[in-house]
Amino acid sequence: MSVLKKNRRTINVEDVQYVWYIGPDMDSPYDILHIFSEDKSIVLAVPLGVEKHYIISKGRLFQKKKTSGTWERYLLPAKMNNEITPAVVASIIRWSVDGNEAEAVNWDGKTYPI
Repeated sequence: MSVLKKNRRTINVEDVQYVWYIGPDMDSPYDILHIFSEDKSIVLAVPLGVEKHYIISKGRLFQKKKTSGTWERYLLPAKMNNEITPAVVASIIRWSVDGNEAEAVNWDGKTYPI
């Protein structure tokens, strides 16, 4: 199944194409930065405007490891600002694909609201 690209941006990182866009979360007041690979092995969501910056991995791989298949949350290594640029998206992708030792966080609905 192909990836919907209408009204979304594409970016190539390390010869892999990713699609990204920002959209509202229907269950919260936050906007979400969505990033996913063409084969959907990497599926990421970054809540914007939250106090503690974290990423949600929803794909099959994260930092070169197979995932559990459920939403897994990790602290981002750098603070997010309000301006999302292709360079910011590329750095998130590189960290999510090639990084290591991401600090997992437990979802509590408050500190990590989504």
